[in-house]
Amino acid sequence: MQLKKGPYGCFLTETITLDHFSRYSGEIIEKFVYYNTVTVNAYEANNSVELSYDISNLISISDFVKETKNQSTAIKIVRKMMGQLLTNIIQGLDLLLSPDNWLIDVTRIFYDEESSTVRFIYIPQTSGASNMYLSSLSGNNFENFINDETIKPYLSEDEINSILFFIKENEEQKLLEVAKKLSSDSKSEHSNTAYSSNTNNPFVQFTCILLITTLGLYNYSRINKTTGIMILASSLLAVLISLPIGRIKPFFSSLINKKSETSDMRTDILFGKENDNLDFEYAILSSISKIDGKFIRKSLISDIITIGSDCFLSDIVIDSSDISPLHASISIRDGIYLLKDLSISNTTFIENKKIIPDKEYEIKNGQILSFGNYDFEFKTKEIT
Repeated sequence: MQLKKGPYGCFLTETITLDHFSRYSGEIIEKFVYYNTVTVNAYEANNSVELSYDISNLISISDFVKETKNQSTAIKIVRKMMGQLLTNIIQGLDLLLSPDNWLIDVTRIFYDEESSTVRFIYIPQTSGASNMYLSSLSGNNFENFINDETIKPYLSEDEINSILFFIKENEEQKLLEVAKKLSSDSKSEHSNTAYSSNTNNPFVQFTCILLITTLGLYNYSRINKTTGIMILASSLLAVLISLPIGRIKPFFSSLINKKSETSDMRTDILFGKENDNLDFEYAILSSISKIDGKFIRKSLISDIITIGSDCFLSDIVIDSSDISPLHASISIRDGIYLLKDLSISNTTFIENKKIIPDKEYEIKNGQILSFGNYDFEFKTKEIT
């Protein structure tokens, strides 16, 4: 990548061939700032695409760590950054964003001081289905990244080993749990680092104060009231200074209300929900009845979406012998949605009418589309 500075800002640019450019990924990155990505613009010319990342008013995470004088702030930002990066990668898998397209480098991860947000670079390139696994990060210098002097001091050895192991074993849910813990560590109370100790643990502090209070009560009632009062006063002062109530309550609440987390908390757009607020026109394909025990509901946001039984060939997968590996496609041109039958058995229908293979048919809001024996309702959504 090259750095370009001009009167309108500072940009990192890269040129890739047109056939390596993924319009799908580009649209996702341009439309959904939820993923904390650096703003990117794509310019097509001469069978190539110039990607331009706007890093105006951003500072690399490595420079931020070096320049900050507040170590507690650095700990908080770096740990939150790592948690958000891992979350982005996992959620990106649901959006068909290949993990090895994230530019994971301390000089290419940026901190936005104005909004207190960490931003990452995703390169919208085409990639094979074999790369849609966490383990593809293992060959992407991720281990070097996590052991960089900017990152390693702020993570415990157990956290580093866990992250690398879960990536290698494609353990998405377990890695997501680590990511959530890192993202929520506002006080950065982790072990095995140069910047923390067990005295920051609220349980340890509570235990110490309880012991001091017990000692004070014993002195007051059995030995010397004056000494007892002094010890009790010291205990009260410790409560006011060292252990704010705001830290005790979350600690005990987490013990009482601890619940197992499920993959339902994972947010993605491809499997959108009814209340999704997207800022552009899109469509939704919803199964009329349950398939393998659950309803299928997919948001159609790219230029072309494929439906079939082969997970490597199709964006929307229906695991059934009645469905061809590549059964049908839905594309959009000039705001019009077009359905094409690609099936081996020619079993694609619009409102129970069989369509001719390889011919495009316009589909409209509210129509029922059938693939084999499975019926779906097609709905369009527009900007409100």
